[in-house]
Amino acid sequence: MSLENTAGAGPPEAVSRPPPTAPQFDIPATYPATAPEIELPELEGKTAKMYRGGKICLTIHFKPLWAKNSPHFGIAHALCLGLAPWLAAEVPFLVESGAVKAKA
Repeated sequence: MSLENTAGAGPPEAVSRPPPTAPQFDIPATYPATAPEIELPELEGKTAKMYRGGKICLTIHFKPLWAKNSPHFGIAHALCLGLAPWLAAEVPFLVESGAVKAKA
């Protein structure tokens, strides 16, 4: 495979874009004793299991798990054990209700 630029306009530039629903984190001052809050601002107001600002509800299932394992858990654990189950439960509801639609 040749990487030559035949147009003569210089090397192509890589475009770095976050995914459409890139999660944001609110790291508390008491981290790691307190779990970070995960925010999905693009989904704000589309489900009942979300707080103001697009913060997802993790209090019932994830916060006790975080408290038990707090010095050992990190951001990756919040994504795997907090965000992933939330998405698995909420995405089918969002699709059925028409709040989220696939891009063509």
